[in-house]
Amino acid sequence: MRAAAPEVVAPQELEALCRKLQAQMPTGVALAMTRAGGDLPAIYPAESAAMTRAVPRRVAEFTAGRAAARMALSQLGVAPVAIPMGSDRAPVWPSGLCGSISHMDDLCIAVAAREGNIAALGIDVESAGALDADLMPSIATSLELRRMGGAPSLAAKRLFSAKEAAYKAQYPLSRRVFGFHTLGLAERQADTLTFRFSEEVPPFVAGSRIVVRQWETAGLCLSLSVLRR
Repeated sequence: MRAAAPEVVAPQELEALCRKLQAQMPTGVALAMTRAGGDLPAIYPAESAAMTRAVPRRVAEFTAGRAAARMALSQLGVAPVAIPMGSDRAPVWPSGLCGSISHMDDLCIAVAAREGNIAALGIDVESAGALDADLMPSIATSLELRRMGGAPSLAAKRLFSAKEAAYKAQYPLSRRVFGFHTLGLAERQADTLTFRFSEEVPPFVAGSRIVVRQWETAGLCLSLSVLRR
């Protein structure tokens, strides 16, 4: 469902953008950014099995994502470690740690935290442009778009990113796959969006809330969900 997006962050701006976002992370959450195709360490043997049949672009994206994840973990004092892909294609984080990885074109971003009062994380990055009109009905209801405000196509893109982050955050706990309308936007306060489950998705009951914080900067829409115990 992702549409191609132009390069929105020049390589020389990446470090400054990363520092800016790191300063806005909640306590205990580390963030790192990389670019696919750069001078990055090779993936670990435990990770390479997932890339056996992948095309070069996907290998570059995967390599950059794992590099960003290890950079985020290093901020928590964790030595470099493999982050293999599980049978459900989700990253398998080291015991006692949680995290999330997102890609947009050649830009990769990862967040990580030590499990404790944080149970799971979800991160998503998109271009800040409009969402294709034919995708909007599958992403958001008219009520959700009104709650977001602004141009519907831009509101739909922000909702797409926020729901992706919320879905990623809940997945390690539920291991359930569901559509965008299972999480409905209940409230928006500035850069904070609150979603509610429209149905039971164990361990979440219908009506359970997931909060997402969202930033728009440097042509990007970045969404982060932190699930606390």
